Amino acid sequence: MHTAAKWWGLIVSDVVGSSPTQDVRSVLGARLRIATIAHLEEKRIQLPYAVTAGDEFQTVTSELHQIPGLLFDLRRRMRPLQLRMGIGVGLISGRLPPPINQLGGQAFEFARLAVEEAKEGRAHSGENTRFHSENE
Repeated sequence: MHTAAKWWGLIVSDVVGSSPTQDVRSVLGARLRIATIAHLEEKRIQLPYAVTAGDEFQTVTSELHQIPGLLFDLRRRMRPLQLRMGIGVGLISGRLPPPINQLGGQAFEFARLAVEEAKEGRAHSGENTRFHSENE
């Protein structure tokens, strides 16, 4: 049986100005544990949030329509930490749920591109969230 490919939303987020913030990983980790429990229970995310590099974390959304509310809730839960977010919409190669750092595909490439563009913007410019898909 052949199933249609699913479009996933991948969120890559980075803490703004984290180098001068002492102990950012422990604050981030504690807040992400709470967000993971809530967002998995609400079926907003497919995989737990995972810190993948320093002050960066990722997840896969359950459905694309969840993204706007999820971004708002993440920003609220992570205060006082400020986030840069890159959202990639596309295919994911491999089966879920291996660890997120072992997955790949369009959604990852687009999310990485989006977060890098957000990093190029000014910290308080309102450009801390970027999206990419094959339509952009």
